[in-house]
Amino acid sequence: MGAALGQGTYFLASAFLVSRNELDVQAQLAILLSFTTLALWATDLSTSTILARQITLTPGATRAMLRSAYSIRALAVLVVCPALTLILHFYFDTFSIIFAALLAIQCIAWCFNLNGLFDAKKRNGISGPISSLNWLFGSISILLTKNPGESLDLIFIAFSTGTILTVVTQHLIYFFGKCDSEGKPQESRISIGEAIQLSIGSITAQTYPRLVLLILFNFVSPSTAGLFSFVKSAINGVGMGVSIIRRHDIIQLIAVSSENGMTRCTNVLERQKYSLALGALGYAITLPLTLVIGEQGIQFDHLFALSLFAAAVFWLLASALLQELLARGEYRSYSKTIFGSVLINLAASFALLPALGKYSIPAGEFAMCAYQVILFNLLVKRRCGN
Repeated sequence: MGAALGQGTYFLASAFLVSRNELDVQAQLAILLSFTTLALWATDLSTSTILARQITLTPGATRAMLRSAYSIRALAVLVVCPALTLILHFYFDTFSIIFAALLAIQCIAWCFNLNGLFDAKKRNGISGPISSLNWLFGSISILLTKNPGESLDLIFIAFSTGTILTVVTQHLIYFFGKCDSEGKPQESRISIGEAIQLSIGSITAQTYPRLVLLILFNFVSPSTAGLFSFVKSAINGVGMGVSIIRRHDIIQLIAVSSENGMTRCTNVLERQKYSLALGALGYAITLPLTLVIGEQGIQFDHLFALSLFAAAVFWLLASALLQELLARGEYRSYSKTIFGSVLINLAASFALLPALGKYSIPAGEFAMCAYQVILFNLLVKRRCGN
């Protein structure tokens, strides 16, 4: 539901721009909105993931854990807002004080998001759709404006409104929905060192597709960047649905992983068979849809789209293995794997760019996923002693 509301609507908005051959505008919007969501990810500093795990293990510490999460996020905002403001100001001549203020307001509001709490309480069926309000509002504004390329301010206002409403709605559900602590209250805090350790991996994973977008925009062409963001909007819609299922499954994975040691790839994939099946079905539906819609635009490249979807299937398997590391609280191993794989991806993409052009991007993604699978297997062998 959340994926359909958010990324699904954005896919329709992207298809609208592609059908009008406005790939340059599509690239601009993708940079603006995707870097804004990166700011929200960086503000969270992976505290939602830690919250879900810690509240599951110690339910009585809910209030104390939330307070420490709010404090860590407030510190993160002091770094995130100036950095992202500079990046967006560089790419948009129209990026004004209003844009900067809206970005700051979104980040401050996101300090109080309750995604981790809802995951721990197994209420991500509620939090998923709510968390997609910013993409929903932004996408609707793209579809309703006559000239999206000249209405970036209105689109950004709509997107910002969705972010703020997400947090307000979450707290209304928290207040009226009995999501508070269970059992005797306990004192517990999130370690800022633990949050930074995990966020190195998670923020790196979120930064990578944005960097690719900038590489294509600056070194190939804005229209190629627009094509990339259109295909990725379809892939990300499926990925969002998969992530919601995994956020539900991780509570069970935490319980199983706390009782057992590291397990082999086949066992990990078996535990996540529902999210894998959903991902496979989603790609089977969105791939032909993407190709049919893309044919409406004169600059569409079928082979490029197919190669990105093929890399996405590989990602589906590799990310399932990394979920096991999160469930076990092995944040350092997770971050090392993500960080190393993204470096390999970017190195491969840059090295192959002169020879392959835009096809170097899916080649780099294949290299990234292969590295993740190999490293996970090496970690299992080392832990199992064989």
